[in-house]
Amino acid sequence: MVADYIHLNPARAGLAGGVRGKLTEYEWSSLPAYRRGKRPTWLVCERVLGAFELAHNGRGRRAYVEYLEKRAANDGGNLSEASMAALRRGWYLGDEAFRDRLLDFVKKGSKILVKKGSHAAAPIRRHGELEAEKIAVKGLKQFGLVDEAGSFSPSRKGDPRKVALASVVKAHTSVGNEWLAIRLEMGHNRSVSRLIRQGNNDDKIKKLCAKLTKLLPCEDPVHSVPMTGEFNVRNAAMAVACATFAGLTVEEIRNGLESFKGVARRQEFKGEVNGIKVIDDFAHHPTAIKLAVQSLRQRHPDSRLWVLFEPRSNTTRRAIFQNELAEALALADFAVVAAIPDLHKILENDRLDPTKLSTDIARLGGIGYYLPDVETIVAQVVENARPGDIIAVLSNGGFGGIHQKLLNALEKDTALLTK
Repeated sequence: MVADYIHLNPARAGLAGGVRGKLTEYEWSSLPAYRRGKRPTWLVCERVLGAFELAHNGRGRRAYVEYLEKRAANDGGNLSEASMAALRRGWYLGDEAFRDRLLDFVKKGSKILVKKGSHAAAPIRRHGELEAEKIAVKGLKQFGLVDEAGSFSPSRKGDPRKVALASVVKAHTSVGNEWLAIRLEMGHNRSVSRLIRQGNNDDKIKKLCAKLTKLLPCEDPVHSVPMTGEFNVRNAAMAVACATFAGLTVEEIRNGLESFKGVARRQEFKGEVNGIKVIDDFAHHPTAIKLAVQSLRQRHPDSRLWVLFEPRSNTTRRAIFQNELAEALALADFAVVAAIPDLHKILENDRLDPTKLSTDIARLGGIGYYLPDVETIVAQVVENARPGDIIAVLSNGGFGGIHQKLLNALEKDTALLTK
C-alpha cells in the first residue's frame, strides 16, 4: 500500500499515467528501475514484490509495473479512504519481526531522549523540575509540612499530605520518583511509587489532591503575534514550546514573537496609496489560498478584498484543481484570474479553464474576472478599487511585476483626481 501511494503520486498530481504517458517515463520515480531491472544498490525491490506476492524476477517486476499503469489509467492512482486513513496512522514495510525491532528501537530512543545525553534532555528535565518546585513550595506550606523558615516539620514518609502532594506534582510535571523522594523526604523512590498507587484508592488523599489542585494558578503565559491566520498561530505555538524547552524565559519568548514580522511573500505589505493596500502572498494551492483569504479577513474585517491570482505552478495550470480553485477564490469579494503562462507546454485537455473558473466563482457568490495580461488587470483594479480595499496578489512567481505597477497606477490615478 505504501509503494502504491509513492509510485502513483505522479498520476494523482496529473504528471504521468494514463493519457499523460507511462508512469515509468516519469524520471523522478524509482518505478523505471523496476521495469529495467537495473537499479542502484540502495533500491530494494524484493520487499515490495514480496508484499504483492510477486516473484523476485523480471516477470514479477513487470507484473507490478503493469498493475500500477492500469491503476493510473483507470482511476488516476487514487487510494480508498480506508487506505489513506491507514497511511495517516503510520506504516512500516517488513515482517512482524521487523515491526517488533522497530517498536523496541522507538521505546529505547524515547528513554534515551529524556534520561541520557540527548540535546533536549537537560532543558526538558530542568523545565520539569522548575515547575515541580513551584507546586512543592505551595503544597508544603498549604499542608503545614514546613515551618516559616522552610524546614520540614516532623512527619513520616507516608504522611497522607506528602502522598497527596507527590501525586499532584507527578500529575502536573515530568519529574520522576527520585526527585519526589528527595524533595519531599519520602524515603526510597520505590516507596514513592507504591504510596502514590495506594493513595489513588484513599478518599482522604484524593480530597487533599483536589484541594491542592484548585489552589494551583493557571500560570501558562499568554502570547500574541503580529500576524493573523490559523497556521501562523499554530507555528507560533510550536515555537513557544521549543523555546520553553530550550530554557528561554517567558519575557524572551514574548519579545521574540512580538518582534517577528513574518517572512517575505507571506502576506507581505508592499505599499499603500489613498487607503488601498497592496499585499503579496505566495499562496497558489487551493488550500493555501483559502487560508490566506481567511487570514486577510481576520485582519481587515471591514475591507473589501481583491484577490489577483496567477495560475503559474505545474498543478494550477492544469485542470486538477478546477473546482477547488473556484471554491477558494469565491471567498474574496473580487477574484481576478490571470492568463496561464507557457500554455503550449500543457496538453489541451489537461489545461485549467480560466473562463470557466471565473464563471464558477460568480456562481459560488463571488465576482470573478478572467483578464489576459497584467496591464488589463491593473486597469480593471484601479478603475474599481476604492479607499479601504485590500488587494492581495497570489502567485508563486513575480506576476509580471504587478505589485509595483498597481501602486504606480494608483498614485497616478490619485494625482489626476486631486487636480
